[in-house]
Amino acid sequence: METIVISRRKFTGNFDTYFKKIEEGAQIILKWGDNKQAMIVPAKEAKDDTCYTREEWDAKIEKSWQEYKAGNVATGQTHEIDTFALWTQYIVI
Repeated sequence: METIVISRRKFTGNFDTYFKKIEEGAQIILKWGDNKQAMIVPAKEAKDDTCYTREEWDAKIEKSWQEYKAGNVATGQTHEIDTFALWTQYIVI
């Protein structure tokens, strides 16, 4: 995978060029200011367990809710379960 390190100014002046490189599989590291930087990588590479579409997230919540109703849950201390249940109900509602 090609890695390109560029300034933010150069990137913003050449969006088309750099987005084409990203589509081809390159990762871009933007640098600006004093030691500030950000990385742009192709989405297929950034996909992990913290990055979901709305549909994927809703499906995960629904699956978890069905498992909960079926009794397929891990147990823990009461306050941990209550906190999770409240959080899950907040998300589902």
